[in-house]
Amino acid sequence: MIQKPPPSLARISPELERYLNSLTQSLESINNQVSQIQSQHYLTRSAADSLYSTPIQRSALQANGTYPLNVTQLLGVLAQPQSSGAPTVTALPGFTDPRSQDGALVSYNGQLYRYTASPAPGAWLPLSASAVILSDTRANRIAHYPAASYPLHTLFYETDTTLIYIVALVLGVHTWVYFSGTYSITQPYIAGFIMGLNTPDTGLLMWVSDYNHILQWNGAQLIWAPGELGSDYFVFGPAMTAVGWVPANGVNVSYLKKDGTTGNRTLPDLVGNAAFLQSAAAYSAAVNAATSPNDSDAGVLVTVAGSGTLVALNPHKHPGTLPANVNIPVYYRI
Repeated sequence: MIQKPPPSLARISPELERYLNSLTQSLESINNQVSQIQSQHYLTRSAADSLYSTPIQRSALQANGTYPLNVTQLLGVLAQPQSSGAPTVTALPGFTDPRSQDGALVSYNGQLYRYTASPAPGAWLPLSASAVILSDTRANRIAHYPAASYPLHTLFYETDTTLIYIVALVLGVHTWVYFSGTYSITQPYIAGFIMGLNTPDTGLLMWVSDYNHILQWNGAQLIWAPGELGSDYFVFGPAMTAVGWVPANGVNVSYLKKDGTTGNRTLPDLVGNAAFLQSAAAYSAAVNAATSPNDSDAGVLVTVAGSGTLVALNPHKHPGTLPANVNIPVYYRI
């Protein structure tokens, strides 16, 4: 209760006394209003913030909050991507069921069904496996996409290898098997990559870009892909600048083997030393020195019959000439 001013102040001025009395009445009115507000359980701003601030409300609406938000039967688009959470049902819901909304998914007998509202009243239709195309890295496919979780013929595109796998039955088990695509790889990484290959990868193609060859996995090892001519051979030809060809210029080079490893070959120098090629029992990079094209007869004295006239000395040589020739570079396939 607000006290009135002491009598001593009233003697100072009648006007001051009236003012103070008016102020006393106003303060008493305010005090009464505050008491009424408090009796109605009104909160101060700080108290309201501690109970109803945005973070507090958000926490209460979370899955483990005091008032988790239930969006069942609410149509709309969520702010962030959400997992489908397709429920498993023992019977397809009727068209009046809250789950029968356009675009909704359910799992029935191991098959995904999608509800289509048009034409009315709508229907649950099975999703075609050919329409299911997954994509992620190869490591994630192996670690996080078990084939048993997907229907037959589901496709998976590996974003890092560009290979495509498909769910197929292998001995009655859903298995990811190679379907199509060619993986671009350089030779130093082949050994590490094929460590993860097995029977389901049979047919997988690899383009070894630094040697320009295509290898194929046959289920147990690498081999030359169909149409590949292999490596470690020579050809005649004009300037061949494509990757995988080198001039026969006397250097030591590495070539790709069909198992993905490499070998080494020292080439003959047919750039600085023009030479004829001839067959031999074993390979040699040495360029043999040129010899005279003339042959000779030793120990034969040639005379004209009956006259004794000398025709050729003993010994003697038969002069010869080189046949017509053409110059074409020789290249080696690494």
